[in-house]
Amino acid sequence: MPRQLAAIMFADIVGYTALMQEDERRAKLLRDRQREVLEQRVSEFGGEIVQFYGDGALCGFQSAIQAVECAVAVQVDLRDEPPVSVRIGVHLGDVAFDKTGVYGDGVNVAARIESLSVAGGVLVSGKIAEEVKNHPRISTQFLAEVPLKNVKEPQKVFAITNADLAVPTPKDVKGWGKAGGKAWFFGKGWAKWAASAAAVLALVAVYSVVSNRGQGSDERASTPLTRESIAIMPFTFAGLADDRWMAEGMAMNLATKLSGGIFLPKDINQIRSLAEELEGQGLNGPPLYKNVAGVVEADLVLYGGLTAEPDGTVSASASLFEVLSEEVVGPLSQEGRVEGYLDLVNELALALFSEWSDADPSLLADLPTDDPIAQKAFFEGDHEFRAGNYISAVDLLSEAIEADSTFSIAHYRLSQAALYAWNWDLSRQAVEDAWNLRSGLSPLNVRLLTAWRDFLNNNADRAEENYRLLYDEYPQRPEVLAGLGSVLAYYNPLRGRPSRDAVEYFEDVLEADPNYGEAKYHVLDAAARDGDEQKFNRLMGTLNPESSQALPFEAVSAFAFGSRGAQDEVVLRLEEAGTDPVVYAAARVAALLHHYPGAERLGRLLLSSRGS
Repeated sequence: MPRQLAAIMFADIVGYTALMQEDERRAKLLRDRQREVLEQRVSEFGGEIVQFYGDGALCGFQSAIQAVECAVAVQVDLRDEPPVSVRIGVHLGDVAFDKTGVYGDGVNVAARIESLSVAGGVLVSGKIAEEVKNHPRISTQFLAEVPLKNVKEPQKVFAITNADLAVPTPKDVKGWGKAGGKAWFFGKGWAKWAASAAAVLALVAVYSVVSNRGQGSDERASTPLTRESIAIMPFTFAGLADDRWMAEGMAMNLATKLSGGIFLPKDINQIRSLAEELEGQGLNGPPLYKNVAGVVEADLVLYGGLTAEPDGTVSASASLFEVLSEEVVGPLSQEGRVEGYLDLVNELALALFSEWSDADPSLLADLPTDDPIAQKAFFEGDHEFRAGNYISAVDLLSEAIEADSTFSIAHYRLSQAALYAWNWDLSRQAVEDAWNLRSGLSPLNVRLLTAWRDFLNNNADRAEENYRLLYDEYPQRPEVLAGLGSVLAYYNPLRGRPSRDAVEYFEDVLEADPNYGEAKYHVLDAAARDGDEQKFNRLMGTLNPESSQALPFEAVSAFAFGSRGAQDEVVLRLEEAGTDPVVYAAARVAALLHHYPGAERLGRLLLSSRGS
């Protein structure tokens, strides 16, 4: 994998989200001004803007001195009317890159240092300070040696002090001791960094794209490797219930197709969960799209609907909402047949791609299978897996593989669902099947599969390392967070480390997707162990009472917080249930709660129910 040394500069507007809520017009004006200044100065100092993301930017330079001089010039320019409060961080480090992204400590440290900066200030790492220390026009001031999350060694942080730049106060610096904690990692700057880190470093030319919508003054030219971050909303549906899967799968299919070109789709599962929550609050139309885009840091929102007629005719339409200008492209419509659903997806993706860009359509990615039965079963199985309904997920994913045995992503997801359904043999077989078919996976899914395979094969350290590399690039992606949390939860006790370290990652999963079952179950377990009945009951209220996990967690509640009578009642209910899913899930409960008085009765019940 290619690597190189680069000076990386992050810059974002301080307080932009609050300003958007107070005065949206002024917020857009300031963001436009910031972008204008960055475009001029970064080019002047020999750098390149890798990605604009929300109210910030990721820039790359081949010279540390040029990167710092550019940062100073940007801050000086932004003092003029109307002033823009921006914070900037710069680091010199080794970065790795391929066609899917740029990552490594070089990117991580730069973004973390930017999050420590203040309005009107430029903070740099020790490596940058060393490079510029003899430069006559640059002066630095050492502030602190700071621990940064997932960076092995503490980093020295310096402020650039010439040109009357703002410098963090002693009180600010004192607070940096928390820089390695969750609040710093998931702050405003990090959501945006996650988007930018998914773009390829602009110093490496993979393709050149010029976007042109033929709107005169609205013509937009993008630099090489600049990609449009896009939030794809769940599609509405009208028609027969049996055909609903097509609408539910449309977002995933379009994300797969569009990700090969100029678009950078955000996590569709996070968007689906977020959209449901906001729609429940009465938001729809542009206010809904802008709120979703603000949370996931997207420049575009794709929304649409699908209609299936009784005669098998299917029609789909989609529109692109540009968040900054509030302009809408579309609606663009396509018609087809149920049996030709994937052709319909292809045609709609091509129409969207062509309308937004004049780039080569061959950049569109391939879909993972051309079998509609396999697609339908996979979408439904994936939904059940994320909801924590593992037995039904196994059945549906197995159905998808029966329809198309080469469906690699279905094998991977089956392995995950089977493990949590306590079917070890199926889980290990499925992961090897997925591994043998990995050429059909996207580069990101190959990396996820690699980490998961290490996890199943008891390579705990390697699995953790692979998940942490993914975590550095995709800090809000539920599957990455859940994978890292699982490694820590299951292997830390065997490595002499506290399993409690896993909880924060599962909690972060629920921030991105409140309905992610496995994360919810682990957080429930932790709340029971901690004796936090209020938190436990709050999460229990979100469990589907029909779920195979509902009764086992009622047992957890009874043994962690309930009376002897409550324990007797839940043991009887488990005894009557008697099915393998409940028995296996309850076995996990018994193992987790062995230190609670009376829990051994649950263990004895499980042993007798299995005939052991």
